[in-house]
Amino acid sequence: MSATTMPPLSKILLVFVSMFGLSLAIMCMLSIGNIIVGFNYLDASCSPSYPLSLGIWEIVYGIVTISYTLLIIGGSILIFFKPSSYIYIFNLSVSIIHLLFNITWNIVGAFVLVYSSVCLVDAFGLWRLALTTLIVQWIIYIAFIIFVLVSSTFRSCIRSALFVN
Repeated sequence: MSATTMPPLSKILLVFVSMFGLSLAIMCMLSIGNIIVGFNYLDASCSPSYPLSLGIWEIVYGIVTISYTLLIIGGSILIFFKPSSYIYIFNLSVSIIHLLFNITWNIVGAFVLVYSSVCLVDAFGLWRLALTTLIVQWIIYIAFIIFVLVSSTFRSCIRSALFVN
């Protein structure tokens, strides 16, 4: 079926899948960088008064995001070969848990970043990557939220997808 004769629902789903895949790819590439830079600056104590270092924050973010990406890719492959409402619920649950963790971890990371002003001199690469990570994550979240709010068809699609046997 060509793109000009696609039904509107298919076009919306195509945009959603493309946006979701692109955001997963960006988050995964960023996560690998987070882990590498986090380990390189693991001993950098940018803020001695704050119990969590930016290096640890970067490593935890990277590991959690790569784990999430692998779970979602695995769930998506299962949905493709054997559609089941349980797999949809699994993917949705993993995504919600990841979103809640990431929002909380972003707030923690923002506090660590603000109180790690010493990193601007001693570990500028770590500080810059932490700032970039926060900015990219919030851009992805805001773009996704706007897409979901704008697309009323997406909501009905999710409801119908949850009841597929």
